[in-house]
Amino acid sequence: RSNWLQRPLTQAQLAYAAADVEHLHVMYHRLSEEVHALGRSDWLEEETKTLITRATTNDIERDFIRLAGRVDDNDARGRLRAICQQRENLARQLNRPRKHIADDPLLVEMARECPQDRQQLESLPSWRTHRGRVGVRALLDAVEQSQSAAPCALPAECEDLTVHKTTLNKLKQAVANVARSESLEPTMLAPRRVLE
Repeated sequence: RSNWLQRPLTQAQLAYAAADVEHLHVMYHRLSEEVHALGRSDWLEEETKTLITRATTNDIERDFIRLAGRVDDNDARGRLRAICQQRENLARQLNRPRKHIADDPLLVEMARECPQDRQQLESLPSWRTHRGRVGVRALLDAVEQSQSAAPCALPAECEDLTVHKTTLNKLKQAVANVARSESLEPTMLAPRRVLE
């Protein structure tokens, strides 16, 4: 629940990290023995590779998919994808969390409304709660650059799943059955988002 990208780290975060060093190596040996005894070392290796890939992969597409349903037309969705890219670039350049650049509601409104100047940007409803730490100019530049973005259809992940509710429930049950037989939590096999 802590933001490990923020700098400087808090004293609580430093204490937490120190406790990891003190205790987790003992846990590692115990859990490694358990995993080996269950014949699941390959599972652990596969899952670890997935986590490393996810941690080192750009989150722009995940951000876009998460926000795309809040925008009604393909042109605005194209702008939203471009603005998500700009936010990511700024976050990396400044070594700041994405939300320190601009939070999600502001990105959506910027994509919808295309503010052209400071007054228009600051008139957006989410500006009042905006806690970003970059200047207005950087945000307006992101909007300007997004104007040439290609239109983008609603990603399949954003579609209404109501019509597939029966199938989704069957999938959940099948995963639960396999998980039970393997003494695992169902979400370890297939999180809800994967099933959807």
